[in-house]
Amino acid sequence: MAKEQSETTESEAVTMIADAFGDLEFVTVYEGIGETWDFNINPVLIGTYMRSEQTEMLKYGSKTETELRDVYTIKTSSGDLAAVWGSFAINRAFKDIPTGKVVRITYTGKNQIGETDKDVKAFVIDVAK
Repeated sequence: MAKEQSETTESEAVTMIADAFGDLEFVTVYEGIGETWDFNINPVLIGTYMRSEQTEMLKYGSKTETELRDVYTIKTSSGDLAAVWGSFAINRAFKDIPTGKVVRITYTGKNQIGETDKDVKAFVIDVAK
């Protein structure tokens, strides 16, 4: 005869794992990228630059082609995480900003590129002294 197996609930499993490791303290090393910063609603974002990552996304206007896009995680004074998607100006500024710095990103609207009909989003990126 087969021996009946008892099912362990998720809560019991967590307790068993916690008991096995005793009084260890943990430090959070990753919290996700957070909610995407909506600069149209909130044009100024201030917080601590936590990290940058690259993620694969569909190319603008394509349903099949993908590209790697930069995303920067900013932790606000309330502890919320904001994801700031890279653009020419943002990528250029953040390549020289070390993590841990307090930054202010201000969306200033759209600017036309030269004599073309193309508009680009314009930002001012400041670093606290």
